[in-house]
Amino acid sequence: MKKFAKVKGMNWRTFASHLYTYQKRGIEGLVPCYGHRKGKNPYLKSVGSIILEVFQPGKGYKRAFDKLVPICKREGIKAPSYDTFISLAKQLSGLTSQHYLPDQTGEYKGTIRADLRITPKNPLAALQQLKHVIERSPAISARVKEASLKLLDRDLAITSPRVCKYKPIRLDAPLTDEEIRQLGVYKSGDNKKYRDRATAILMANDNRTMLEILMEVDYASTTVYTWFAKFKKKRVGFVKKEAYRPNFKRVLAERANRIVDILHTAPKLYAINRTSWTYGTIVRVYRETYGKELSIRTVQSIIKETGYKWRRARRVLTSPDPEYRAKTKKVLDTLQNLGPNDAFFFIDEAGPWQVKKYGGKSLTPDGTIKTFPQFQTPKGRVTFIASLDAAKNQVTWFFTKSKDTDEVIRLIRILISEYHRYSTLYLTWDCASWHRSKKLQKFLEEVNSDKEGPTIKVVPLPKQSQFLNVIESVISGMKKAVIHNSDYQSEDEMKAAISRHFEERNDYFKENPKRAGNKIWDKEFFSLDEIEGGLFKKM
Repeated sequence: MKKFAKVKGMNWRTFASHLYTYQKRGIEGLVPCYGHRKGKNPYLKSVGSIILEVFQPGKGYKRAFDKLVPICKREGIKAPSYDTFISLAKQLSGLTSQHYLPDQTGEYKGTIRADLRITPKNPLAALQQLKHVIERSPAISARVKEASLKLLDRDLAITSPRVCKYKPIRLDAPLTDEEIRQLGVYKSGDNKKYRDRATAILMANDNRTMLEILMEVDYASTTVYTWFAKFKKKRVGFVKKEAYRPNFKRVLAERANRIVDILHTAPKLYAINRTSWTYGTIVRVYRETYGKELSIRTVQSIIKETGYKWRRARRVLTSPDPEYRAKTKKVLDTLQNLGPNDAFFFIDEAGPWQVKKYGGKSLTPDGTIKTFPQFQTPKGRVTFIASLDAAKNQVTWFFTKSKDTDEVIRLIRILISEYHRYSTLYLTWDCASWHRSKKLQKFLEEVNSDKEGPTIKVVPLPKQSQFLNVIESVISGMKKAVIHNSDYQSEDEMKAAISRHFEERNDYFKENPKRAGNKIWDKEFFSLDEIEGGLFKKM
């Protein structure tokens, strides 16, 4: 027992007493009783002031109690018991015990023991209690009492909040209602760092002294002054400090691109016997491909942030082309590094569209629904082939009866004629059969062998990646503008509307130059090292 008590740093007799109490009364014997707390005695309010009048330290408790009882009867107040009176007298006077005897000169000598209540938030308040004890104790000589009270008065004057050497703090600009609300949220939160910063700013807004602030937040004054300097620059934003992780955003972007890149490919390319992706298979492929673990919850969050939905990824954005990455990089590299004498064209065919009555979205009165017949006799068909100049954002088009190699060759001849001063023309299109026919390859070889005209280079798109072809969005916009809600009576009428739409669009971009494709030109946004994920739907 003695060895154990020595290790714990306590007296072995005290430990033996605790052990005996535990054996007799159990754990309840070691737990203090919280039924009555010091300072909460109900007699403090009713007879506290009377006790201070009748009780004189050194004259005895009995004499003071005999004076108290008749006063309580006269005032109609219930008098406390003798033991309660002694407890209250000790508490109010601050004296716990007095041992002193008068000497021959009449001066008291001995030891005075006082019970001072010191609070961590305001420890200097104990000086006032000590002054009260010295004033009321006859055991202290007049000379010592005078000198002691003089020193205490000086210290109390220095530490008083009203005349403190720290002046009241004032903010450069008072807090707004919104800032007070935000700081209140931080102050009531669980994070001590945020809570203390918010408390200091709110107290400074109320012109509190630095001493009061330091007692509340328990920090050094230099730290609090640093908070005020940061608040002057960043206002409430300085309270919540973000961790310094310079590469964190780059890592997140790289991870998102990799996951979207997996969505762009078919599961069977990774030896997965499925026709669609699941979160579990994405996690497995990511681990096998990049050697890093991701949780299913993380994958769900990334897919949600990029704006993709499972339905959209399966039906539109999946490309089964095994050379998807290489072809995509080549398209972007060519586009982003065009020379002054180079031109880049997105090419596609549209149609055939029947000449009939079409439905679509339009502003209609409440309760009214536009209708159009499901079965109609078409008045003709319209098909055209078009190209989009990526740098000038100009559309070149002509109407045709069919989609074949001859019509593609015809479009290339038109582009050569219009851009004959350019050195190189880059063409990109989808994987339609007439875009890779032998007849077209032979024609391109003949054109490139002619040294007078521009050189033609084809940069094909991956399979089933129409979302990479910018002219698709141009044709879609034309369709919403002049095909939906239409009821043309002939092919010529529909062709005239389509031609007028493209002419107005070309005129607009001549007056307001803007390259086609938006962010595909941004090398920092679409870095070739991070482009595998795409995000092309935002082009």
